[in-house]
Amino acid sequence: MATLSLTWQPNATWAGAVQTIDQVVGTCHAFETAAEQYSFSDVRPAVPCNQPHQSETAAVGELTGELADREERMTPEKRLMVVNDLCRGPARKYMGAGPRDEVWGVDVMLRLPTDREWQRGLRRYRCELLPKSTTDPSRLLAVTDSMRDVFTEPAGATFRRCWTDLTTEVSCDQPHRSESVNSIAAVPEERFAGAPADFTAEQHAEFQRWAAPICRPTVSEFLRQPVAETPYRPEAHLTEDGGVIECSVALPDGQPLTSGSIAPSSQGDER
Repeated sequence: MATLSLTWQPNATWAGAVQTIDQVVGTCHAFETAAEQYSFSDVRPAVPCNQPHQSETAAVGELTGELADREERMTPEKRLMVVNDLCRGPARKYMGAGPRDEVWGVDVMLRLPTDREWQRGLRRYRCELLPKSTTDPSRLLAVTDSMRDVFTEPAGATFRRCWTDLTTEVSCDQPHRSESVNSIAAVPEERFAGAPADFTAEQHAEFQRWAAPICRPTVSEFLRQPVAETPYRPEAHLTEDGGVIECSVALPDGQPLTSGSIAPSSQGDER
């Protein structure tokens, strides 16, 4: 990623170039080359969000402190280190994601001023949302809708994580039996049983017996009411190495796989 970030550099003198200072939240951006997703800067004019595009500006801000004081822009490694601190919260807010909504299949990229703008003292940054394929994370998607408040709408299912069984992940717009509630817990040392792909049916049942109750509080938060008062149930999943529990809310036993999110927020309820 560090190498690719240097292979394409925008030219702020292009005809039609949009200075970093003039970039605004809610605009969408189309790439001509795959390398542009890694570039430090982007001064191409925005495109309408109902036309194909690969990124969307979720936030803008001003760098401060040590990040702003340096004479040269931060290194690619430093940019990767600070992107979550600067952009994760604003990106989730822009998408309308609540605490129990897991954002899945979307990368967040930090854009900085061009070298020339940096030398003139500009320190404005942008947080960009980049939809990614969940089956091939290296592949960018071209979308034709805005992601602003998408988690408050049924369309947000595209960016939620679901499971068809205890190990197979899909986006929630695909048929599934359980949906992530954005909650994890460490597996107690005395309970560690190895990789879930190797479990027998009996081991899966035993795992659910002790792990599903761990997920009950966050499933209730996701549903905004006690899960016992709904037709749903908590379901636990294990990471591939068997060391971390990931919590989900599952359909009632015997119900066919379904598509779409069951989150109250996605039904248009007041947050």
